[in-house]
This record gives sequence, structure tokens and C-alpha cells, in this order.
Amino acid sequence: MGLLYEMVLKKRKSAFLMQQLGKGNEAANQNISHKMLDDASTHIKLKIQQTTY
Repeated sequence: MGLLYEMVLKKRKSAFLMQQLGKGNEAANQNISHKMLDDASTHIKLKIQQTTY
């Protein structure tokens, strides 16, 4: 009984860790997307400034 219980706990723990890792990757991807958008908007603003002067 004890061994089976330990195996179930290990599986749950690894599933939880994989889920946390997935959340970390998702957050990192969102940060990268925001950075790319910021860079693009800055680039566009500079282009607009260059063409208006």
C-alpha cells in the first residue's frame, strides 16, 4: 500500500512541476511578445518622426 501511495505522490508532484514549468514558459513567451511589440512601436514612432521632419 505504501509503495503505491508513494508512486501516486511522485506522479502528482511531477505533473505539478511540469505544469509550473509550462506556466513559466508561457510567462516568458508573453514577456518576449511584449518586448517585440515595444520595440516595433518604438521603431514606428521613430519612422514617423523622421518622415514628419
